[in-house]
Amino acid sequence: MAIPFKLFYNVFNVVEFEWNEEKNLMNVVKHGLPFETVLSVFDDPDLIVIPGHTDERSHEQRWAAIGAVSIDNEQAVLFIVHVYRGTNETKVFRIISARKASSSERRRYAQEAAQRRSESGAASGS
Repeated sequence: MAIPFKLFYNVFNVVEFEWNEEKNLMNVVKHGLPFETVLSVFDDPDLIVIPGHTDERSHEQRWAAIGAVSIDNEQAVLFIVHVYRGTNETKVFRIISARKASSSERRRYAQEAAQRRSESGAASGS
């Protein structure tokens, strides 16, 4: 089940991002996406967040975010694996990996965005 990100995101006062620089460099080689260029995906009003597995070593819950960004003046839908850390006042998003979304992930993103817009329009009486 996907969680509308804005509902999840708005409960935190301060959001910070972090990542392992070695993983960032490996991500650039493998997927062509440096982590610092994909952070704006978390500003996408249609972003969806999907619970993932719990890492066996760190025991941290992994999450997947699917959202759109503009990269080099072109729209791209991305799939970002991350974990949440921090306190009640500050939430740290640790980026694990980032890649372009698969066709099925893009389709899910488009369907859920359209459904939310439809529900939002119905709720406002439009």
